[in-house]
Amino acid sequence: MKKYNIKIKANPVFPFYLQHRMDDVDLKKWEESRGRIIERKDLNQDDIVKAEYHSYKNLEGDYYIPANHIMGALINAGKLVKAKVGNATKSMTNVVAGMFYVKSLNGNHDQIPIGPWDDILKVSAVNQNIKARVMTYRPKWKDWSAEFELIVDNDTVTDQTIKTVVEYAGAYVGIGSWRPEKKGQYGRYVIEEFKKI
Repeated sequence: MKKYNIKIKANPVFPFYLQHRMDDVDLKKWEESRGRIIERKDLNQDDIVKAEYHSYKNLEGDYYIPANHIMGALINAGKLVKAKVGNATKSMTNVVAGMFYVKSLNGNHDQIPIGPWDDILKVSAVNQNIKARVMTYRPKWKDWSAEFELIVDNDTVTDQTIKTVVEYAGAYVGIGSWRPEKKGQYGRYVIEEFKKI
């Protein structure tokens, strides 16, 4: 088993990250139960409420990236990386899915901390379910970073292959809403620190 502390940061070319929390809680019900939202004089309050609804926030009020979003990016990046595993050279997809595990450095294993969002992306988009154009609101991080632990339960995968999977996930797959995997530009990252522990 191998363990790594990894720090990623926004890609400097297009350093934005968006979230779109999918939930079965409707907006009206959420507005009635939510905690206080910080007043922002520079933004429309209705837009703030709608953007806040789509962010991931825990009970302590801290924003986070779900660990499974990073894990999903690694799995999809595994399709792009071929490496020797055991006695065979193959795509890393199944190896990443079965042998990689992403967790937070703090007590919430599935919540990778990220600072508060600092802007709102408000654009029209086509809802494919109803084939109609609607306004969408996304919390937007302009410059962000995150740290997590990566556990690899396979000693035959080289450190360089593991690092390549993490790099490809940041460059070609991305995380969050409107990422490269979904034909967008958001959520790309670069590795700031990759340390074996």
